[in-house]
Amino acid sequence: MDTQSLLVFQIAADVVLLVAVLFLLWRIGRNVGRAGSLPLDEQYLSDLRRLIEESRGEAARFSRTMEESCQKFKDLAAHLGEKEANLAGLIAEAKRILARVDMPEGRRGGNSGSGYEQVVKLLQAGLPVSEAAGQSGLTEGEVSLILDLEKKKRETARS
Repeated sequence: MDTQSLLVFQIAADVVLLVAVLFLLWRIGRNVGRAGSLPLDEQYLSDLRRLIEESRGEAARFSRTMEESCQKFKDLAAHLGEKEANLAGLIAEAKRILARVDMPEGRRGGNSGSGYEQVVKLLQAGLPVSEAAGQSGLTEGEVSLILDLEKKKRETARS
């Protein structure tokens, strides 16, 4: 049973109890009007006491239920806040990763020299083509092409 249906049930129970109390008061008032004195027999008083106690019990139960529901909603809101913060962090991390994938290190403007110069330095340092490609952010085919161009440039410079 959810909070809304409990609320509807409580309102309906309170309305029924109110009608019963008003009916009893009407009956008592009608009897007072006829006889001029209030006929307080034990049946009327016990019914009235019973209705009042039932109403108090239901009101207390309703109050406890509402407090529990409020606490559950607060817990849920806190949990959702944590999830939202986690998702925001994941989104930011994904954007950083996508930025690295979209623009490899060898092609970023912040590096010293161009990607071509970086690859030449890596190859001169003795790194194999695959490692030079991984560090520069270029493909192995591009690194091989740069290596071939550099060899041709040296051969042309010697002749």
